[in-house]
Amino acid sequence: MKKKKSVFRIFFLSYLVLLAVCCVAAVVYVRDCLILYENAQPEVCMEAFVTKLSEGGAMAADLEEAYLEAAAPGKFDDAESCREWFSSKMSGAVFCWKQNPQSYDTSMPVYDVYADEDILMKVTLRSVNPRTRLGIMTISDWELEKMEFCAEAFGGELPGVGTGFSYDISVPDTCRVTVNQIELGKDELMGEPLPMEEFRYVAEYVKMPELVTYRVEGLAFEPDIVIRDLEGETVAYEEKNGSITAVSAAGSRVSGEEYGDQVDVLHIAEQWSRFLTDDLTGAKHGVGQILPYLVPDSYLYEMAADYAKGVDITFVSGHVLNDFKEERVSDYIKYGENCFSCEVYFEKNMTLLKGGRRTDVFYNRMFFVYLEDPAVVEKPGWYLADMQAVIGDGE
Repeated sequence: MKKKKSVFRIFFLSYLVLLAVCCVAAVVYVRDCLILYENAQPEVCMEAFVTKLSEGGAMAADLEEAYLEAAAPGKFDDAESCREWFSSKMSGAVFCWKQNPQSYDTSMPVYDVYADEDILMKVTLRSVNPRTRLGIMTISDWELEKMEFCAEAFGGELPGVGTGFSYDISVPDTCRVTVNQIELGKDELMGEPLPMEEFRYVAEYVKMPELVTYRVEGLAFEPDIVIRDLEGETVAYEEKNGSITAVSAAGSRVSGEEYGDQVDVLHIAEQWSRFLTDDLTGAKHGVGQILPYLVPDSYLYEMAADYAKGVDITFVSGHVLNDFKEERVSDYIKYGENCFSCEVYFEKNMTLLKGGRRTDVFYNRMFFVYLEDPAVVEKPGWYLADMQAVIGDGE
């Protein structure tokens, strides 16, 4: 009887030990499943992602390359500058993540990654190798599906992501334009060259610069834009809302010495002034003294002829021409071998026959063209083709 009790006791104890082992094994298994489940959450993957970003190394290098691919530096961008800029922004930044509020797909969750509280990118993860534990827990591994940089990154300063910098640059076709030391060419031209209004009359006789417009788009950084005139001198310009215009750069500034022996600009200007106030002698109010300086049949020529035979000249108040003061010729601009312009200023003092004194100010830009075609002029030489008033007091 004692022997039977001993066998039962041994069996019972063994059963209890086995039961305890099974319970412990079950608890350990459940604990391991829970740990595995917790560690397999996409949030854990994202925490590891930002930790690696903070540490630099391979993850930061991969992100830098991804940025360069997203920014897509173009023909006029400096890729190295993009790289250096991005590295400087990433260095020392504090990264964190939040689930994107528009993320609904649990197999491909989307997270927003922040750098120093500014959104940097959207990261999408993908579930791989899903398996089930305890019949109810799905455990997956996670892989990086894609990264998308946001235009708002670093406070909206991320070069190349978003709109970037774009410019329309309108200059005379005699100018050279460089963007980041690269010269603009036919690929950047928009449309056909357009006549420049200031050369409307002069262009009837000699070839004058025309206005061309270049378009440069999608620059990652604000570029270094340089405009040079015909002589290679740098031209100042202003930019407004991406539009740059430098029409004043059509020619090159010169001293005017090369024209001094060929044309007496000041004499022609004063003769024109005398003609307008009926101070020339001879038939038809002395128009014959002014016409030889003008291009035959030009608008100035016709205007002078019409004025000489019209009634307007008869309304000029009687006066005595005293003298010319403050005479100067300045700001010579050369537009090629056959055209130049200059500013002429003087003050014409007169005494009115009815009493009083009067001063007329002449301040004009005068355009001269060199013509030698016998069908146009009797003899080769420089002729006045246009005059345009200069706004200002001449100081």
